[in-house]
Amino acid sequence: MKTIEIEIDSPHNEAFHFRPLGRNIRGRFDLTRETEPLAMMRRNEYPVPIPSQRLGIDLETSEGFISEPLHDPEHVAIRDRIESRGLSLPRAREAFAAVHVPTWLYWIKRAVESGLARVVKGELPSVIEGEPQKSFITKRATPKTDDRLVAAIERQNELMAALLTQLSKK
Repeated sequence: MKTIEIEIDSPHNEAFHFRPLGRNIRGRFDLTRETEPLAMMRRNEYPVPIPSQRLGIDLETSEGFISEPLHDPEHVAIRDRIESRGLSLPRAREAFAAVHVPTWLYWIKRAVESGLARVVKGELPSVIEGEPQKSFITKRATPKTDDRLVAAIERQNELMAALLTQLSKK
């Protein structure tokens, strides 16, 4: 199985906004990295880092996923502390079927290259085959939607011309 998995692990305990899903992936939370005095006072509460969620993709099945390592046996103490505060954990693994592989690889690679994440399983490709989606503000234009937009603009122009003709007659 060819799987790539990253862990969000930046120097400033940041989350990673993964644009293809439109949501944040929790990063590693390590108070020993903090220099902020109030954060340093809470080191006794969380002396061991809270591991990051992991983001990955199976290249053979085109399945993306987010895994939660707090469900692993080695993190029982941290998990118990979090749950004792009335907080709940996400599922151990959340799968996303049939993701657009070039888009996921592009954004995963950007996270690693920017220093927000590191690869913990697999290897990032040097070249991503296919066109990744980079903008998520609007839907991708298709020939069908482009044709409809052009037709609407032409119809609007015709109506404006007719209106101007009517106004100039008066």
